[in-house]
Amino acid sequence: MWFDNFINEKGEIYLTVDKAIDILLTGGKCNNFVIEKCKDIDKHNKNSKNPILSYYKIVQWLLPNNYLDIDIDNFFKQFKLSEIQQKRVLDEIKLYKKNNLYIVLKLMIYLVDTMNKNNIVWGVGRGSSVSSYLLYLIGVHKVDSIKYNLDIKEFIK
Repeated sequence: MWFDNFINEKGEIYLTVDKAIDILLTGGKCNNFVIEKCKDIDKHNKNSKNPILSYYKIVQWLLPNNYLDIDIDNFFKQFKLSEIQQKRVLDEIKLYKKNNLYIVLKLMIYLVDTMNKNNIVWGVGRGSSVSSYLLYLIGVHKVDSIKYNLDIKEFIK
């Protein structure tokens, strides 16, 4: 394969920024890879409307199409929620959308589905992620942020 020369000591596909950009711009697909950190890329992305490498693009390479196609606005309608829960869901969806984090929700749905399918056990939850009610509904953690009055802004910041 083309990536044989890019395997690091941990067995990961390690790409230089130039190689990652080449793959990105030619529409190539690559799974399970690491891209070197580069100040020039970070500087460009900070000042550009068209980032060269964004987490969205990287995650997009990793997610199967059926997860990329999930309609986040409709996904949470499957849950039977009280008025308070519905308001929290709508408020959080607005925040995720404003911060361009829909792809994170899609990734979390994929990870939880994959772990469930493979009988992988994960923790109850920790850190600021437990303040997200959407992540609770997806199953990322077991802490009901409404019950414990946790502010979503703790996660978003």
